[in-house]
Amino acid sequence: MKWFILCFVVVALAQRGRIDELLQQLRELLDRMPGTGTGTGTVNGTNVTDSGSIDTYHGWRIEDHHAGTQHLLLFIKDQPVTAKLCYLIIVSHSWDHLLEEQASINKITEEIYAIIRNPSHSQIEIPPQELADTYQDFEGAQDCRGHQTYQIYYSPSFLTTAAP
Repeated sequence: MKWFILCFVVVALAQRGRIDELLQQLRELLDRMPGTGTGTGTVNGTNVTDSGSIDTYHGWRIEDHHAGTQHLLLFIKDQPVTAKLCYLIIVSHSWDHLLEEQASINKITEEIYAIIRNPSHSQIEIPPQELADTYQDFEGAQDCRGHQTYQIYYSPSFLTTAAP
């Protein structure tokens, strides 16, 4: 019955020329439904979604991806002022444990945001397909499709190494 109503709403809105609005509402609805690839859950005490979202900050979605042998962070801006953006950060083994604590995630998010807001930061433009081709992150490639995609280098400023 739910699918019938959903289909009816889709047809009704499509006829009114509001298909983009409808698709955004459907995405938001699916984001709240567990088991659809975007539902919420907890990993190591951190709230995440099936798609790997670990934080949001100033309209950016931060996703934690384990793809192939790489651990990646994606910083994604879907609602652009000038362009849709996607930043790739390769997570080093020296700081991947920091992504298990919400306080550290918040600091990392703030630092990466400061970097990408700095007009003189260093970045390398990459095609979104490189996420799939190089890193075997097929979901990340899908998330960044239609976005200007860049790789930046980052290491947390608060990272400390233990003495042997």
